[in-house]
Amino acid sequence: MKLINNIIKATFIALLITATSYQVIAQSNEQTYAKNNVQSNKLASQPESRQSWNFIAYLDDDEIGYHNYEVVNNNGKITVNTEAKFDVSFMFFTVYSYEHKNKETWNRGCLSKLDSSTLDDGEKLFVRLSNANGITRINTPDNYITESNCIRSFAYWDYDLINSRALLNSQTGELIDVSYTFVGTEKINVNNKSLDAKHYKIKGKDSAGKIIDISLWYNSNKQWLALQSKLDNGYSLRYQLKEESVQ
Repeated sequence: MKLINNIIKATFIALLITATSYQVIAQSNEQTYAKNNVQSNKLASQPESRQSWNFIAYLDDDEIGYHNYEVVNNNGKITVNTEAKFDVSFMFFTVYSYEHKNKETWNRGCLSKLDSSTLDDGEKLFVRLSNANGITRINTPDNYITESNCIRSFAYWDYDLINSRALLNSQTGELIDVSYTFVGTEKINVNNKSLDAKHYKIKGKDSAGKIIDISLWYNSNKQWLALQSKLDNGYSLRYQLKEESVQ
């Protein structure tokens, strides 16, 4: 039972970028953030709108919960609400549970406010981010961090994510250096429809040495379609859009 619990938890750590140390903070690429400030998030240039992504989460072929995103653009001010809940069972027993809620406010492609709470198999975590006069402050249970650069989170819903060089883990408050690879255009199945999608990989390493390797797919309109994380132990965590979600 303990071995299974450890394998399952490792799977979620790989997807959610969980870190245990706040002593090593990745350095941002200031030129990239300056570019983000000039060009800004493409969503910010759109008229008032509301989009949602409602995903069913699977561990291999077993449904384990959901992860929902709602993005509201109110005349350039973007608010993002995220909620996730996972319960993994083995032999009729719950061996792992996870709950996460997160609210973000974005301005010109950068986070101006973030408030997250997480219950990770009984462990309570939180991250508070605020920005005033160009200075971003991050508060977590273990540390209080001040960061002066433009900060972006793992905002999979935003295609411009691929222009970032460091991203904030909203569960732990850690900034992580990342790189991107364009794998190619391929067919994927979304709601029993075969769609052309651009496949990207995000790679990095957190301060605890955990490798990050996440696949993302976007359609021709740069809308997020799917996510998958594969581990060395062979397990796969994937997100499948519900039919009512944006496509």
